[in-house]
Amino acid sequence: MKASPDNRSVAKHVAAAFGGSSKVHAYHHDSLDMSVAILMASDRPCVGVTSYSTVGNSDYSMLRDGVEFPTRIELAGACATDFTDYPNVLASMSFQIRASKEFVYPGRVVRDCVGEYHRSSTTPHALITSPFLWDKLSSLSLESYKVAWLQVVPISEREMDYLIENSYSALEGLFEKCQIDVFDVDRPSVV
Repeated sequence: MKASPDNRSVAKHVAAAFGGSSKVHAYHHDSLDMSVAILMASDRPCVGVTSYSTVGNSDYSMLRDGVEFPTRIELAGACATDFTDYPNVLASMSFQIRASKEFVYPGRVVRDCVGEYHRSSTTPHALITSPFLWDKLSSLSLESYKVAWLQVVPISEREMDYLIENSYSALEGLFEKCQIDVFDVDRPSVV
């Protein structure tokens, strides 16, 4: 998997935003000709947590109402370092997004992407939200398109139902009120 100049720019940008030292590994789909790089920065944003970002998801456009959306996305997340399958979660989400070309936005849920790798997880689904862990993770303008990052937060079945019944902002408010541990895929549900 050879990195394009745009991919190198994305990797440098997110590595600087995460801080510390980082490394990049390629992840390949089991049955389709798809791969994505995942950048990892240990002990970021705190000790015992690793920050991750896709690099190359933005090579692919999304459609909104049948029209190509001008901004492309990369996915970022952070998890307790001992959950070593978190890069697989991001890679699987990237493959699903790229295959569907569906519009991805804050408030969207990707079902069972954590549960696929950690069956006993109390938070098998992933909520896509605006990044809030890394102050320096801003959009990046490349020659052909703009890249924005969206953050992945694992959520429970009941939290997903709560979002559907109420709203994305209601669930976010509940998370803030309860001060959830976004790094723990086995945290208790707040609903």
